[in-house]
Amino acid sequence: MNSKRYEAFERHINTADTTRTRAKCMVDHSRPVVIGGSIADTVVTFKQDGNQLTHSGATYSASFKQSYGGVGRNMADALARLQCNPLFVSAIGKDDSGRSLLNYCSHMDHRGIQEIPDASTASYIAVLKSSGELLYGLGDMDIHNEITVDYVSGFVDDLKKAPIVLMDGNIPVETMDFICQVCQEAAVPVFFEPTDVHKAKTPFETANWKPAIHFISPNVRELHQIHSLFTAKVLIQEDLDGMSIQDLLHCVITLCQPLLDHVPHILVTLGQHGVLLATRQPHQDTFHLGAKYQEKTNKGNNSSLPSYVHYQTHPVGRDAHHIVSVSGAGDSFNGGVVYGMLHGLSIDDCIKRGLMCAHLSLQSHHPVSHLISPNTLHSEVLKWTNVEPNIIQV
Repeated sequence: MNSKRYEAFERHINTADTTRTRAKCMVDHSRPVVIGGSIADTVVTFKQDGNQLTHSGATYSASFKQSYGGVGRNMADALARLQCNPLFVSAIGKDDSGRSLLNYCSHMDHRGIQEIPDASTASYIAVLKSSGELLYGLGDMDIHNEITVDYVSGFVDDLKKAPIVLMDGNIPVETMDFICQVCQEAAVPVFFEPTDVHKAKTPFETANWKPAIHFISPNVRELHQIHSLFTAKVLIQEDLDGMSIQDLLHCVITLCQPLLDHVPHILVTLGQHGVLLATRQPHQDTFHLGAKYQEKTNKGNNSSLPSYVHYQTHPVGRDAHHIVSVSGAGDSFNGGVVYGMLHGLSIDDCIKRGLMCAHLSLQSHHPVSHLISPNTLHSEVLKWTNVEPNIIQV
């Protein structure tokens, strides 16, 4: 699908008849809560091969695009487009970037976003290769420190009533601890998105993370950081990009094995290789939320044998395989997975919907594609329902 056709289709989705019946969440008809960062993003993409770049002070030709992201904001955006009506709690500056961000998020419930006078909205610059692969990022994230315990405590009732709470690694450690404490007492599962390799371990150094954190979605390097916290071992000493898929999966399973005694569900994003799910539930089962989660919490950790399931990336739409940007793909994946959880879908179908959302994000200049909707997911997922995941025997 070329860019003009893609943009036309995106406009069609955005202007579709809003009187269509909204999909309703199946877990107590309550709304998920997302707590995390809101960021004004600038994406810089080199026009030449990244291998030709040197640190010589030269000027290189590049394209610049501005959008609005932040891991928490992206996950809330995806859930809003999937009509799950999330409450999003965040902080921005009372400045031009903040006002533009609120306007961009007009389709979301952003009453939980506080505007801080005389402060700057978080900014992030992503520098991409011409292929769309991320080279590095630069960020001013200081305002996320304003997502304090005191502020989040104003939403305790929302946390306690939520079917699930999602938090990213941008928020202060004290706030993470408070969220985990509230959710643990209310038997509400927490979904943690590590956000960055330097932040991946943060919640696991708090007092109340267990058993509140039920889901994590790290990439391989973030997973390695979490693993090293629990085991004091360093296992990755080679270039991940040079690994075969078999060696990569073996490495990831090795990292997941000791963590499953602490975190019931680990969704490891593998870039072009898809996702590996480590869990103690059969992949035909449903993720436990609501009353089922309460029952599991009361009984303690699931004693079932662990299973490792590898899901390939989206196998259809090869004419649109070109990656525009990787920014937001993992967050969109999380949104699709949680959408499936809230609708009582099987674990298998949750992962597939997550991968579909990631697929759409990769083809968009927006971190969360404007094409994402329940109708789009339903029609696209039907094309690959017969594609079976790879169950890895250990």
